[in-house]
Amino acid sequence: MRLNRYLLPGCLVMLGLLAPLELAGAEPASDPPAAQELPSGQPTTNTILLAGQVNTWLDLANPPYNLPVTLKMKLERVGFRVVLDPGQPHDVVLVIDYRESRGPQYQKLEHGTQITCTLALHRSEPPNTEPMLTYRFEAEASWPIPVVSLYWDAVQNLEENAYYYYIGELLRGYLAAGQNAVAVFSEVIQEPPVLFSTHGGGRPPTGREVANREARLNAIRELGRLKDRQALPALWGLIEHPDPAERATAVAAIGTIGDPGALDRLKKLYETDPDLRAAAAQATQGTQHSQ
Repeated sequence: MRLNRYLLPGCLVMLGLLAPLELAGAEPASDPPAAQELPSGQPTTNTILLAGQVNTWLDLANPPYNLPVTLKMKLERVGFRVVLDPGQPHDVVLVIDYRESRGPQYQKLEHGTQITCTLALHRSEPPNTEPMLTYRFEAEASWPIPVVSLYWDAVQNLEENAYYYYIGELLRGYLAAGQNAVAVFSEVIQEPPVLFSTHGGGRPPTGREVANREARLNAIRELGRLKDRQALPALWGLIEHPDPAERATAVAAIGTIGDPGALDRLKKLYETDPDLRAAAAQATQGTQHSQ
């Protein structure tokens, strides 16, 4: 299905025949702050052209989830200027390939939705260049019972993916300073959680707060999975946070990294912090087995 209101017609972007991009429901945004400069003094990338395509299996003109608008806001939030017309000056191109396909059928319910999204960062319009950076996301509704709905449950799971949630920070870090995911995730988990800065009055958490919380936890887990000891200072810093889930997840990630130098601190946690005793014991085992 061709979705002209959102992005370029069909697959023309993949052939390098870029046309002006339209975002349904997009509000005019004020100019974002200028991006920082590289340590060498060279100006970093300021302007990103959004291009690509979105498709849905639903009998609708456009996917209910407006991914291009969401990406635009994520990028502008971290200081990028975003343009939709390839005729406008731009430094790099972010090519979107977003597809919603029919998922499995739930008992006594209809089919769910499966989401596949690829974001490829190019120096210029493809196919003139190979992508500098590519991210691929997959999400679908929870099985066997969706938490929200057959469609929006899949969207929520996409939003909670740490690489998608922090795509703006990842691109900014890569383009401005050559940072990898370990460096970027180590920075973002040190920022105050949205939940603690806005939640109050006994009301249930908003979708934005839930997405931030889960994305943070997933970023912490990913730091463990990547097994890079450069993440350890940020993970140890989370031990002092008030959120019990983040504290326990950080300890688990430390154990997954398997740094022998962490054993003494893990032992002290086991002895002095009842809330983290189980997590510290598992992390100690994981660290010992990795040696």
